[in-house]
Amino acid sequence: MKIITIGRAPENTVVTGDPLAANYHLRIIQDNDGRFRLVNCDINNDTFVNEVKVLQEVHLNENDVIRIGNTVLPWETYFSKAKTVTVAKPPKPKPKPKLNRGILWGIIGSVVAVALAYFILFGKSTEFEEYKQRAKINYENEVYEVALEYCNNALAIKDDEELKELRQKIMMEIGN
Repeated sequence: MKIITIGRAPENTVVTGDPLAANYHLRIIQDNDGRFRLVNCDINNDTFVNEVKVLQEVHLNENDVIRIGNTVLPWETYFSKAKTVTVAKPPKPKPKPKLNRGILWGIIGSVVAVALAYFILFGKSTEFEEYKQRAKINYENEVYEVALEYCNNALAIKDDEELKELRQKIMMEIGN
């Protein structure tokens, strides 16, 4: 059995300079039959195998891609080398654009105001159907807060099981 430890701490077999890596981030274990598994030692820091987040432990296959933070690890080469390997520090990630919540709420408010004006003109039955349709469209377009608002408005007019299920889905998406 062979164990490779990876992280920022100098005691690791593989030392990375990635600021998103933990001091003791993960272990890769090769058993006596030559099979590999990855053990995530710090679930607070991101570990991905083939871009799927690993929470605890996963078996590795040939050509699987392991990423911690912004660093892709050439893990298969670690088992042919004898001693400590240092992985170069990755370039700093580009900052993500920040969402201006004031503008977002202004847009949401405008959309709701236009929708309400339309509904006042065309009555409650049409109002319910329009809210329901807009809730579905916004959910499909992943605009969950707006979809939830339409869902709640429709349910205030009429009790509808389909909308209750949609509201549950939206709440789960917003909670993620």
